Amino acid sequence: MCLLVLSLISIFPNDIANFSHKQLNDFEKYEVIEHYWVLDINFKFPTCGKRNLKFQHSWLRLFAWLVYSAAEDGAYCRYCVSFGSNFVGKGSHQSSNKLVQTAFQEWKKALEKFKEHQTKKYHLDAMEDGQNFKMIYENRKCDVISEIDKGRKIQQLENRKKLIPIIRAVLLCGRQGLAIRGHRDQGPLSLKMPQENDGNFRALLRYSLNSGDQVLANHLNTAGANSMYLSYRIQNEIIDAAGKQITTNIVQRVNKSGYFSVIADESTDVSGIEQFSICARFVDKIDDDYIIREDFLCFIPVEDVTGKGLANTLLTKMKYIGINLVNMRGQGYDGARAMSGKFNGCAAKVRELYPEAIYVHCANHNLNLAITHACKIPAIRNCIGTIKEVVNLFRLSNKAGLVLKNKIQQSCPNFV
Repeated sequence: MCLLVLSLISIFPNDIANFSHKQLNDFEKYEVIEHYWVLDINFKFPTCGKRNLKFQHSWLRLFAWLVYSAAEDGAYCRYCVSFGSNFVGKGSHQSSNKLVQTAFQEWKKALEKFKEHQTKKYHLDAMEDGQNFKMIYENRKCDVISEIDKGRKIQQLENRKKLIPIIRAVLLCGRQGLAIRGHRDQGPLSLKMPQENDGNFRALLRYSLNSGDQVLANHLNTAGANSMYLSYRIQNEIIDAAGKQITTNIVQRVNKSGYFSVIADESTDVSGIEQFSICARFVDKIDDDYIIREDFLCFIPVEDVTGKGLANTLLTKMKYIGINLVNMRGQGYDGARAMSGKFNGCAAKVRELYPEAIYVHCANHNLNLAITHACKIPAIRNCIGTIKEVVNLFRLSNKAGLVLKNKIQQSCPNFV
């Protein structure tokens, strides 16, 4: 029974059972409140007892706080799991038990017990704590200490303002694909242009200072040598935080779309490390339009490049970042044996757990293979060779290039 529960928890990574039996940190509390596992409308609940009773979809609509656990085939209150106490009542002598510590499974009395639970004081307190926590966690409301201590609140706002130009410079480098560091990128930031290139990051900050960024100037003038937040460690922390936020947004869109396909490939990078790249293909709704997207999720270094090892790496990573694998309907890989093998390939191992995830050979790899095989035909090989020679003629000869441009202009006057 324990093995069955553990296997179901691994299939449903955001199942409430993952959080109901331990002390939660702030991130986990927010996950329970906002990113709990949402049932598909076609999900079939297991029956139990002589009367074959089971959980009902309609209960989730009647009670907004109610969450179903597929791993335990039971119901929980997500607010009481996050913020409820193990002992309630006057003197805290009564155990909260069902819906809080353990799953509720008495479907015959479900409506009666659910209505009774939502009137309990400890439930109402947990609901209020959850709403306040959500607003604080999303920075829509300050915590109690900051509300009481106005000086502390002002200091927090000032510290955030100081970090804004630094974060903006890092994000701009990332968005434009620019290297951040230079030959010498340590020490105080001077307004004078250094003799040696100190990198794009410090150059952007210097540009901001020359443009009159008074907040950044005050920060650099008043901060000590160890609190300027310009070191490579701070840069890496900002990059990691931005990467996690981007991945979280993509994962939320993938889960919201309903169904998705996974696209993956493994290759050796310049440092000799075998990297496994994972992307998701899904239908995203933007305004009133539906757009097919293929978004990159992550790189994973791998050592076991067998079909079983790659499948395990793929599924484990996707569960970790929060993707609901139950909705996976397709797999796209190349034709390598480790990926597409009928019995022991990555696609076959994934389908053992998720049989609805159909394998389709990657279209780009198919095109590459088609071109490779086509080049073996003498007529096509000779044609491509002739095209290369013509291209080289105009590329290497300035006179020939000018003649070609004049002829194009004469034939197509409006050609730009």
